[in-house]
Amino acid sequence: MIKNKSGTFTIAVLAVLFIIGPSLHASGKSGKEKAFSDFKVFYRNLLTKHGIIGSSIAVVHENKVIHEDFFGLARLEEQKKVGKDTIYHWASITKTLCGIAIMQLRDRGLLSLDDPVVRYLPELKSVYNPYGDMKDITIRHLMTHSAGFRAPTWPWKSEPWHPHEPLHWEQLAAMFPYTEILFTPGSRFFMSNPGIVFLGRIIEVITCLLYTSPSPRDRTRSRMPSSA
Repeated sequence: MIKNKSGTFTIAVLAVLFIIGPSLHASGKSGKEKAFSDFKVFYRNLLTKHGIIGSSIAVVHENKVIHEDFFGLARLEEQKKVGKDTIYHWASITKTLCGIAIMQLRDRGLLSLDDPVVRYLPELKSVYNPYGDMKDITIRHLMTHSAGFRAPTWPWKSEPWHPHEPLHWEQLAAMFPYTEILFTPGSRFFMSNPGIVFLGRIIEVITCLLYTSPSPRDRTRSRMPSSA
């Protein structure tokens, strides 16, 4: 969980260290304590070096938090320390969670990474693609930021009173005829926020649930056609 010197609120990166867990399990109590101690020194030195004001870290093993550490301040003006109840701005960490959700749906046989995106989001057929058919763009392209979509979610913000970004899918879809593919899909990497938005929408379409709504596994179901 992280924040630099120029900000007011702490920005979070929740570090769940799955790799450390198994090695600690076999090293005994003294080995665990030394590993945590060594890591804490490394972790805090790194934060100090890069001017991070506030951070939190959790080590998870076998679905249990076996170590956690809190560093610095959550709010500068109040000199409030970071703790268990500190609320963070997740920012692009949600991209990782979105990717995990897509891979879980793949593992359950509900989608293939090579499925055309328009199979799930037919609205994207109205995007201008000078490099070919929109059916050629796959979920894998979205996952690897190689589909050819622009970087910002919403480039049409020219006045200070304009909302930061649209809140509804219909608003995005209405602008697809004004959206273009910038390069041949798969030919290069170009970080794209809209691509991740499309992955989130695919999750909603397949599960029939809002992306922000947690759901038990048995509620996951597909309503997709078998072909694009």
